[in-house]
Amino acid sequence: MKNYRTFLLNKLIDRYENSKLFRGDNQVTVHIDFKFTKRHLGDYFNETRYELKDEIGEVCKNLESEELIHILWKKFEYGNIIDKIRLNTEQVDEVYRILNRVNKKELEQNMLNVLGDYVNHGSWISEFATSLVERLREGKSIQRYFDLNDTDYAKEVLTTLEEILKPKDEVSKRMFSINLFNNSKHFEELESKLIMIMKEFGPYNEDVDILSEENILNNPGYIYLKGTGVFKCNQETINLDGLQGEIGLSTLLLKELEILELDVGRVLTIENLASFHMYNPKKELVIYLGGYHNTIRREFLKQIHLFNQVSAFDHWGDIDLGGFRILNHLRTKTGIPFNPYRMDLDTLKRYETYAMTFNTAYEKKLKELLAQEAYKKFHGVIEYMIEKGIRLEQEIVKG
Repeated sequence: MKNYRTFLLNKLIDRYENSKLFRGDNQVTVHIDFKFTKRHLGDYFNETRYELKDEIGEVCKNLESEELIHILWKKFEYGNIIDKIRLNTEQVDEVYRILNRVNKKELEQNMLNVLGDYVNHGSWISEFATSLVERLREGKSIQRYFDLNDTDYAKEVLTTLEEILKPKDEVSKRMFSINLFNNSKHFEELESKLIMIMKEFGPYNEDVDILSEENILNNPGYIYLKGTGVFKCNQETINLDGLQGEIGLSTLLLKELEILELDVGRVLTIENLASFHMYNPKKELVIYLGGYHNTIRREFLKQIHLFNQVSAFDHWGDIDLGGFRILNHLRTKTGIPFNPYRMDLDTLKRYETYAMTFNTAYEKKLKELLAQEAYKKFHGVIEYMIEKGIRLEQEIVKG
């Protein structure tokens, strides 16, 4: 059985807390009303259960006798059909007491206290916390991020963001969760909220795996090398020329890798694993970065570039929005002047019959690249993509 007394009082308090009266901003008299409609109170209009109308009416009469509300009746239907009920604002504190409900101002202050610990954090978390503090002080909602009734959740999210930003070796999501919560799956429960906040406030590229960027992975990954080059790892020499295929290295081993010889015409990074396997090296070092390039992988690339600054550095990826952004991100984050390989207009035209289409939202994002100097090398191919409405995945293209 529904508790209409609690339901109606909560509806009135909800409206009160979202009013100018609550903030003290009202310049004229403000009434806090709850109008009876089929949408907001369907039971009152239930033609198959007339007793519900009588029950709700009786509840309202009792609330009025307690001087908590005023009943406003439909015209010519006094005592029969309620049009709306109005909160007696002089009895607001009593209504809160009856509902055992905490005043929204107190909830906001509790949340401000939590956020206040992060407004001078020293990272982009400060911008996030400050933004929410400003919204609360302006009387705006922060429901998109946190529920005012759950400061424990807010603390947990903020603490986790702080831990994510701390320097660390690559770690699996489940191990990160165990280390932080003593629970292997709890991090997954927070993940979507964390990523949303990181995308909105953090310095992350749209097409980068954000958690991987902070060395948190589904599983710690490998990079693959093939072609030409001599390396040393834990006193063992690795000569790529002597191998019949590629070699995979964990990021822990990658940090121990020392370059001994690198007499190559170029270094080529490849975005997709299938394309890496199909590619036949020609006096070059070919690298598959595991689908993304985080700090550990970028440091390895910078080490290679420092050892051999004569060789060209190329990157081969998809001829699409993500491929262009990943290459630009690679250039920006490493400082290495990577050139695109097989990502030009001729390649797109050659394999056009295998191309995929895209929607208007995707087209809009492509057009944004035309206004950016960083993507100038791709402007020709982007214009053709927009004209034809196509994009091309790397696996189709022969190396």
